Amino acid sequence: MIQKFDKLKNFGIFNFTWNEANLPLFKKYNAIYGWNCTGKTTLSRIFSVLEFGENKYLDLEDNSTAVIKTASSRLTITKEKIPTKKDYIKVFNEDFTYENLKWDEAKASPILLIGKTKIHQKKELDIVRKLKKNLEKTQEQLLSNLEEVNKEKDKLLEKIRKTIKKELSFVDDVKPKSNKASLYQNYTINDTEIILQHLKEKPYAPLNNSIEIIKAALVEKEKKDLLDDFVINMDWLDKLLLISKKIFNTTLKQRIKSTISNEVKSNVALSSWLEKGLELHKVKKNNTTCRFCKNNITSLRLEKLSQYFDETRKQLMKEIIKALEIVEINERKILIPDNKEKFYRQYESSIAKARENFFLAKQNFRKELEELKLNLINKKKNPFKKIKYNFINIKKYKKDLIIAVKGINSIIKQNNNKTNSFLSKRIEAAHRMEINLINRFKSEYGNIIKRFEKINEKLNNSNKDIEGFNKTEVALEQSLRDHGIGAKEFNLGLKAFLGRGELFFKAVDQGYSIMRNNKQANHISEGEKSAIALIFFLTTLKEDGFNPTNGIIVIDDPVSSFDSQYLYQAFGFIKARLKKIKPKQTFILTHNFPFFRQIRNWLQYEDSQLYMVKSKVTDNDKRFSVLEKIDPLLEKHDSEYGYLFKLVYHRSQSQDDNLEEDYIFPNVLRKLLENYLSFKVPISGIRIYKKFNKLLDDNQNYRISTASRNRIESYCQDQSHPIYQDSPSDFDERLIGELQPACKAIIELIKETDINHYSHLISQC
Repeated sequence: MIQKFDKLKNFGIFNFTWNEANLPLFKKYNAIYGWNCTGKTTLSRIFSVLEFGENKYLDLEDNSTAVIKTASSRLTITKEKIPTKKDYIKVFNEDFTYENLKWDEAKASPILLIGKTKIHQKKELDIVRKLKKNLEKTQEQLLSNLEEVNKEKDKLLEKIRKTIKKELSFVDDVKPKSNKASLYQNYTINDTEIILQHLKEKPYAPLNNSIEIIKAALVEKEKKDLLDDFVINMDWLDKLLLISKKIFNTTLKQRIKSTISNEVKSNVALSSWLEKGLELHKVKKNNTTCRFCKNNITSLRLEKLSQYFDETRKQLMKEIIKALEIVEINERKILIPDNKEKFYRQYESSIAKARENFFLAKQNFRKELEELKLNLINKKKNPFKKIKYNFINIKKYKKDLIIAVKGINSIIKQNNNKTNSFLSKRIEAAHRMEINLINRFKSEYGNIIKRFEKINEKLNNSNKDIEGFNKTEVALEQSLRDHGIGAKEFNLGLKAFLGRGELFFKAVDQGYSIMRNNKQANHISEGEKSAIALIFFLTTLKEDGFNPTNGIIVIDDPVSSFDSQYLYQAFGFIKARLKKIKPKQTFILTHNFPFFRQIRNWLQYEDSQLYMVKSKVTDNDKRFSVLEKIDPLLEKHDSEYGYLFKLVYHRSQSQDDNLEEDYIFPNVLRKLLENYLSFKVPISGIRIYKKFNKLLDDNQNYRISTASRNRIESYCQDQSHPIYQDSPSDFDERLIGELQPACKAIIELIKETDINHYSHLISQC
């Protein structure tokens, strides 16, 4: 049980410390009376902080502190520190009504939702429906976008189809690669897309040859004859080069036999002179005299020299002639390969290029061979002279010739392969052309497909989301149909609370329809709303594991907007329910004295305590509230009226101005006047100001002073509703110095207009 508020420091409007000498501890039943704006709701919200373990509605300052003493501990609440949730407390106040009662205005006939869970579920349902609706709109746009992309894709496929048909419709003996259409002239967009999808999964290498070449090859429908490899024999060149190298690198002089003197062997000029001199001396036979030195030359010497030169020259000339013959014979054997007419059209340009390469290599080779030939002839003329010749060039041109021959043979091989597999090669060519024509559009198609897949992915995700929303929507709708309290139970409670059966519940889809006299009640009063909320509160107390017999129930202003005629039924309902559930501790807070009187009369036989909340003002005009023991007049008498008279009478006798005490008097004076005038001038439909003037008219013998009349009229008008209701600081300073005269004026008014009534009131003071 909660024993007391140990301290409420700057806590909302409260600022007091519990003094047990003057203020008894809380008991099992506790009734707290206080006028409006004195802080009753703040007290109920302190209990709510304990119930929920969080501060929902209190505006706290940095130094705000509340210390609540229980039987076993002290609970402290500050702006930064909140006790953990206490499952043993349940609070009914205006916050509970706000959180647990909501009209669904979206329907033609408004539906009342009751219960925080149901309200939350309805909000969730509205959000789900809104999200679903937005998603459905998004889906419509996605479907429109998807349709546009499909149109764009079909347009591209049609463009590709026309391209294929234009380029390959002449091929009437090959079935397309797509394997759908029978012929290229019957090509469809489905054939096109099959290839594009294949290209997407497995990229296709582009053609080495141009489309035009393949197309030209496909025009030919008859196969060519097989061709032999193009062959040139270059073995003779190695032999020629070996001979030529020997001829060029030696001279006639180097072939002189060993019988020739070393001097002649080593002297080229001398050897040459000797050869020429020998020729000169042969002209004249039997001439043994040297024509140069005139010395005698023996015939034996001349014979030996002549024999040497003849044999050596003959051998050299023989070798040169042989080399020249090799050149002559083999040069004619280097022929141009077969012409391009023997090749398929697709190879015509290739063979032409290869023939050109061969012809160029042959020209270079023959030119170099001619150079070799000229050097051999030159050697023949000058046997005693070494010939300088670069064999590198002719070897290079030989290599070029061989490479050119290989190039020609490669094309011959391709040509022969096509001949050997003419139909399969034709099919391959057509398919490669088909694929490569389509491959040109692969990137554009891929971009369209990416957009399509992206939109489709969003569409699929939205479908999944909508499916999830549908499931959630069905679950929430089912939960809302499952009413927490049956309409029959609600109607019994409502009739018991209001004392009449004109207002009743009708269970409908997702809530309750409120009926009044068998018609839709589109408007219900604040009091009726409070009644419905309180019935729900008291009926559902045992939910969420709450055990009333070990719990604390707090009820704040359950009849705040009720007419007095309904108070007794409401009190009876609350009393009966509380006695039935037997809570461990109960707090009832109210500003309605007739209702408080009912509670007071009931609790005098129970373990109970009565309290009052009062508001006061500090010396620096700051308003604050305190909790006090109930005034004996309010505790003993059945009317608040006597208590109000007592307050005003004592203030009229006091000369001391005390803001802390005077703060409450604007409303006290107003309430006292209202009560007195209500039975002295029992005319309905007129305001208090007019009732006051009517009272004066009825009592012509009473000569009220102008000052007193003005003071009373002031409290009938501007001072009757003070401007400080919601603020702890805005206090009207006109009250200072005016309260005692105002109180005297009202006491005098009562005395002069009803002396017997006045006497009875004085006797209670």
